[in-house]
Amino acid sequence: MAGQICLKWNSFLNNIATSFEHLWEEEGLVDVTLASDGQCLTAHKVILSASSPFFKKVFQ
Repeated sequence: MAGQICLKWNSFLNNIATSFEHLWEEEGLVDVTLASDGQCLTAHKVILSASSPFFKKVFQ
């Protein structure tokens, strides 16, 4: 493991969940808009891709 660095992030799950919640509330870093039946929804490509093989393929 020469040349490797190991980092530890205390309270990772809590911090990442809180960060996602803030991004969602503030619509921060929104990078895609989905439209259907005259309605629009903003979203994050990374979240859609992680949640759906369909969107993962669309965004590749």
